[in-house]
Parts: sequence; C-alpha cells; structure tokens
Amino acid sequence: VLDGYETINAIRKLKDAQKSQIPIIALTAFSHSEIIHRLERYNINGYISKPFNVNELHDTLMLYTKQDIY
Repeated sequence: VLDGYETINAIRKLKDAQKSQIPIIALTAFSHSEIIHRLERYNINGYISKPFNVNELHDTLMLYTKQDIY
C-alpha cells in the first residue's frame, strides 16, 4: 500500500517517458507554504486546496489538458 507521495515517486520512475511525465495535481489540506517545497521535491505539477472549489478544479484540469472538460 502506497501513500500519495510514494505513488508519485513510482509514477515518476516509470521507464515510459509519456507515463512518467503525466501531470500530477495534488488535492491537499496543507497550506500554500507547506505544499510549495513538496511540489518541487516530488515533482508535482500543481495543487488544489481542500475544501476545493469546483471551478478551481475545472480551471486547474484545463491547464493540463488539450480538450475542454464538461
């Protein structure tokens, strides 16, 4: 059983470059200052704070996709 950070490390270590570079967005209760170092340390592309706003989730997902999400 892996926690979120162990899962991210496993994904980033995949040999398939397309899979290892998939965008990862963290959903977290940590504060902005607490998550910043984790973004860099674990190679996380972005984050959304809990409780999350549906519009913020949509906008964040749109940053990492090429198609509109409905």
